[in-house]
Amino acid sequence: MDGNDIILSQDVASEINDHLHQHLLHWQGMSQNCASRGVLRWKLRPKHHSLEEIGVFVEKTQVNPRFTVCFQDENFLGHLKRIGAKCHETTMLTRAFQRLTLLLSQRWKETRERAKHAERS
Repeated sequence: MDGNDIILSQDVASEINDHLHQHLLHWQGMSQNCASRGVLRWKLRPKHHSLEEIGVFVEKTQVNPRFTVCFQDENFLGHLKRIGAKCHETTMLTRAFQRLTLLLSQRWKETRERAKHAERS
């Protein structure tokens, strides 16, 4: 997907669908194998239905999912949910913005410090 443009050839689109399908089947097999042996592995669950639908969509439309999926947006919403779950409902929005601002300011500070250190070296 990374090496292709937004519109894929039919062969590449079919290959992506096949790879996603194989990934889900292999994950299920490994998960069942570990569960039957009592091994606590494969806790990370892929979004089976979403991945399956993405594969079908890619094969049907030949649109590269690299340009259309929103997993990063869902990850961001997960961060917001974790913040919101620890706040009172009346102050949740304010607290979410405060905590995100604090997080970003910490990251920027670290970046500035690394840049200053790199200049000195």
